[in-house]
Amino acid sequence: MTNSIHADSLYDQLILRFPPDKPGWGAELIFAGGSHQPMTYGLILSSEAVYYSGQGDSAAPSAGLQSARQCADWLIRHADLDGDGLAGWGLPHPFDAFADGSVNPANHPYTITTAIVLEGFLDALSWPGLLTAEQASAAQLLLVDACCRWCRDVWTDRADGGYYWYSPFPGDAVFTPNVSSMMLGIVSRLLSMEQAWLKPDQRTLLVQRADSAAQALVAHMKRVDGHISWPYAIQRQHPSANKPNDLIHHVYTLWGLETYRANRAAVAIPWTTGEAVRSLDNYIDACRFYEFDRSVRQAMPKLRDRGARLWGAGTAIAFAARNGSGAEAAELLAAAMRQYGPVGQLRTLPDKSSVTFYPRHAAHLLWGLAHMASR
Repeated sequence: MTNSIHADSLYDQLILRFPPDKPGWGAELIFAGGSHQPMTYGLILSSEAVYYSGQGDSAAPSAGLQSARQCADWLIRHADLDGDGLAGWGLPHPFDAFADGSVNPANHPYTITTAIVLEGFLDALSWPGLLTAEQASAAQLLLVDACCRWCRDVWTDRADGGYYWYSPFPGDAVFTPNVSSMMLGIVSRLLSMEQAWLKPDQRTLLVQRADSAAQALVAHMKRVDGHISWPYAIQRQHPSANKPNDLIHHVYTLWGLETYRANRAAVAIPWTTGEAVRSLDNYIDACRFYEFDRSVRQAMPKLRDRGARLWGAGTAIAFAARNGSGAEAAELLAAAMRQYGPVGQLRTLPDKSSVTFYPRHAAHLLWGLAHMASR
């Protein structure tokens, strides 16, 4: 109970730092100027739904209800910012995803961003009455449209299964485990929800893709220092395959697979949920979050002391709270507060003195606090 109350208090403090009239707007760590970030809106929507659904009340307070509906409204109205007639959410900035010279334009959709937005819709729809009837209907349609699009057009079959691409751009058709796993989790949750949302042929497609994606992710799990692990990318010919996996992308991979285990599990997952939670230890030493796992830090001196960015710590807290024990989540939260500072002066980069508020990073911590408070 003490841990929950502490998370409640921090959540209430942190949510106030997001602009009430445009909660997904703010500065970006790697992009100039302020912008509306679909990922931030999706994380706040998910956080508000998870947080208030765990409070035991029949409805959210007016502020929480307004915040959730405001985020849902923005995401629904901006489901096709690139104007191609298809649902998807991405970055409002040009971005070269793999530093290979192929720059995607502003508002190009990405699989990870779309998955996080859909997670927000799923969490909101899981609590009847949080969204208006019109919003709920629109969110259901977008969930089905986006999942079917990714399963149909943003997908590659492999001998060992299959994977969702990094984005709908064919040049981004790279097997990055964290991206494919997060979309796997969304498709698995959709399959477990209202049957009437999906036509029989749609359900058949989504079932095949979900199990195939799980099969490939299981096939490429490796153990590092006794912990389950994945490389950042699987395709050996791609430069990103040599990039070490960092904390947030490790947790995204775990999140999707544990969601699959909870909602479908047609493909056997040969490790336990407890092992998944304990794998976070590979990124934590002496109550400090590190960007890379222990083996990378030992092999690459330049990366040895690099602390994790705030969003990695926040996502780790969310994962431990949802899949582990309250004590494990509380330990991670205590470490985060020491490393990143108080909520009023959060540091996104723990080794820097700057306390500039970056909403997309802070929203991951909000997500962690919501899952912890809802236990």
